[in-house]
Amino acid sequence: MFRLSRNCWQTCAQRHCIERLCGRGASSPRRSSSRSNARDGSQQTPLISAAQSSHLDVVQLLLADSRVDPNERDRSQRTPLISAAATSHLNVVQLLLTNSRVDVNAQDKDHWTALNFAAMKGFVDVA
Repeated sequence: MFRLSRNCWQTCAQRHCIERLCGRGASSPRRSSSRSNARDGSQQTPLISAAQSSHLDVVQLLLADSRVDPNERDRSQRTPLISAAATSHLNVVQLLLTNSRVDVNAQDKDHWTALNFAAMKGFVDVA
C-alpha cells in the first residue's frame, strides 16, 4: 500500500497523480474511516482543499468517487461548496451544484451558507 505524506495531500493537485495513487490504495497519514475523506492539520479533506484552491479537475475526480462525502466539514464547519464560494471559485461552485449529494443549505460555524458568500461576492448567476 502506498502512503501519502501530509504535504502531498495538501499540494498534490495533478489529476493523473491522484488517479494513480487512489487506484493503488493510497492512504492518508491521518486516521479516517474513509481514505477518501482523510483530513490534514486544518481538518480539510482532499475535496475541501481542491475546492478552495480551484482545482476543478480534482474536484470532478473526487466527486465521481462514491466514498467521498461532498458534505464533510473543516475546522470552520465549511463544506467544499462553502469553501469554494468563500474563495470566489465560481467554476468549482457551479460544478459542486451539479452534484445531487451536495447540501446547498449547509452552514459554517458563523451560520453562513454558500449562497451568502455567493451574494457577497457578486455571483449573480449562482445567487
